[in-house]
Amino acid sequence: MVFCSKCGTEYTKKKKFCPKCGAKFKEKSKTKIYITSIGIFLIGLIIAVIFISKSNIPQIVELNEKLVNLGVNTENLGFFSDKGVSSGSTLEETSYCGDGVCGEDESCKTCIKDCGDCRITERKQESYCGDGTCDIGECQSRCTTDCTVSDCQDGICDLGMGEVCDNSPDCQCDPSTRCEQKRCVTFCGNKFCENDEKTCDANRCIEDCGVCTCIELGGVVCKSNQICSFKYDLRAQDTSSCCLGLCKQNPELYPIIFVHGHSRTNSDSPNMVHSFDNMKFRFAQTQGYMDRGILYAGSISQYGSWKEGTPMVSTSYYINSNNQLSDDQDVPTYSQRLGSVVDKVLQNTQSDKVKIVAHSMGGLVTRYYLKYGGGTEKVHSVILIGTPNHGIFGDVGKGCEGIFGRTTESPECLDMVTGSLFLNNLNSVDETPGSINYLTIDGTVGQIQTTTDPCGDGSGLHDEVVCSRSVPLSGAKSLSVAGHYVSGADTLHSQLIDPDYTPEVYSFVEEFIKKN
Repeated sequence: MVFCSKCGTEYTKKKKFCPKCGAKFKEKSKTKIYITSIGIFLIGLIIAVIFISKSNIPQIVELNEKLVNLGVNTENLGFFSDKGVSSGSTLEETSYCGDGVCGEDESCKTCIKDCGDCRITERKQESYCGDGTCDIGECQSRCTTDCTVSDCQDGICDLGMGEVCDNSPDCQCDPSTRCEQKRCVTFCGNKFCENDEKTCDANRCIEDCGVCTCIELGGVVCKSNQICSFKYDLRAQDTSSCCLGLCKQNPELYPIIFVHGHSRTNSDSPNMVHSFDNMKFRFAQTQGYMDRGILYAGSISQYGSWKEGTPMVSTSYYINSNNQLSDDQDVPTYSQRLGSVVDKVLQNTQSDKVKIVAHSMGGLVTRYYLKYGGGTEKVHSVILIGTPNHGIFGDVGKGCEGIFGRTTESPECLDMVTGSLFLNNLNSVDETPGSINYLTIDGTVGQIQTTTDPCGDGSGLHDEVVCSRSVPLSGAKSLSVAGHYVSGADTLHSQLIDPDYTPEVYSFVEEFIKKN
């Protein structure tokens, strides 16, 4: 008897090669036959001991391999046939419980190792969107049939799940917004100025964004001494900016120039520049103006040097551009000197206009500068105190120089006489030219007999020098102050500009300066 050691085929006849696999046959010895018989007996005995089940297949496979190594043909054994576990390639294709694969003849009931727990498996197989149970993963897949908003709170606001600010903590609004109609919206009063609240219209949130500034309206920033002459939006309260670029000087910050009157004598002319010293001192105390001293037509300009405070300055038209005394000129000449002083003040302050407070003939000098010297564009307001706008009358007009102690004839006196060519030109057409605020103040002592007659007819009110009816101007605000006769060389006329003697005049001046 021969057998194939490769496939195990046996033949009774001697052949060299196996007809099945082509391997060379080997001859079987009787000893091997005996051993084979004994092996078969032992196998039967082992099989009887071991309970045949799928869970014992690994041991059987191991036994099969040992028998094959001993030269035993296990195919002839019923247990190792194709119905059970075969050797070779058939063995490798056989499944068993524990091989990691749930075979066709295995289930969760017979092999938990390969097929899993039936309870879990059945639950998985039964889970689907619409089964009424919110299972894992159904929030992500947005199964709104099984899962509610409360089931899917994961810190992510999922609009697809129907999560909105009023039904899910995942969509909670931040402090700058609040939930309205299922949306987080900004609101006026949240202390955050959002873009839609910044518009300069009815939708602006003043509570969060403040009032609308002119800069936001496309304006320009005005200088520190300027204000906006027109605001596009009434809520634009920022006075340092201008909506349409129409910046103008702040009237409250305009510098003041004090202009004295006619000197009594030639020797008094140099000192006339100090006529307003008491009033300037009062302005500094009560209004905070900064006294810049004296400025003449011949003074050197210091561009932009007067930046601190609101400046005020005294000037004298008796000093010419060479800084020399020249008090025998006509009023038009004096007005040119005043014009030079105005320009220097504007340069020093970088202001666009000034205010002028003038006394007596200084008012005529100022008016001529305004009407014929280009002053209407540079002067904001004018206060004329005791100014003979319609001339000097009677004894004062006849002897201007002599009455006041002048030793030489003065052209300025001739200009002041009522009916003079100078006054006729000055008062023609318009007594108050330009867009200037005018105020006239006259003083009255009543009908008191004096050595002179200021009104020329022995009647009428006057300040001992100027007749009261000569002071008011058409187009100007006019005020009158009742005073007392002053004995001696002094007069009410000269005391009108001294706050210690006529506080009412100072009050009028102070109030007008504030408002104009």
